[in-house]
Amino acid sequence: MNDLTQYRAAAPNMLPGDVIAFAGRAPLSFIIDGYTGSKLSHVAMVDLVSALGTVWVTESTIFTDPATKKKISGPQTHPLDEVLTVDYAAAGSCAWHLALADEVRAQIDWTKFTAFIAKCENGSVKYDIPGYFAYLWRSIPFIGARVCQSETYRRMFCSAYDTAIFENSGVALHRDFSATSPADLVRMKLYKACTQILGPTTVIDPEFNTL
Repeated sequence: MNDLTQYRAAAPNMLPGDVIAFAGRAPLSFIIDGYTGSKLSHVAMVDLVSALGTVWVTESTIFTDPATKKKISGPQTHPLDEVLTVDYAAAGSCAWHLALADEVRAQIDWTKFTAFIAKCENGSVKYDIPGYFAYLWRSIPFIGARVCQSETYRRMFCSAYDTAIFENSGVALHRDFSATSPADLVRMKLYKACTQILGPTTVIDPEFNTL
């Protein structure tokens, strides 16, 4: 099990709307790194911090319920400590807390923020497996011009979902969320701080918060 010391130190500073970025050790993570030059393979968003300090994140993923073995596809909420210990248990996995800049946070309509997450988590939105690779496929001649060329709220992968949350709650990013990769999201100039919360000390991305 991962040591959660870094996470526990950072958790009191986490607020709804903040982004959590992950770098896993699965083969898929290395494939993504090879194509994009970014180690980031997943992102989630803080949507609730309980009175007891438990941080909950909303994420678009495919989760297998350990009790029922049923696969749940699409946006869903999980305790962040469980995501870190279960999904990123492999040695060398990393995660970061990206705190939103004050001016970005001020743009968010929190009623719309909560309503959009609830709407997406009702089971009508599924995880977009083909779309996850859209930002890779679009660079391929001939093929790229023909795949994943339109936004849809029926299916979203992780960073598309986070981008859609921002746009539907008042943060005008003016982006095609279906083509926004985890690296794209962390490179947007939206944040005031980046704190590593899991893993060996690693720079999140050379272009973090610059675009």
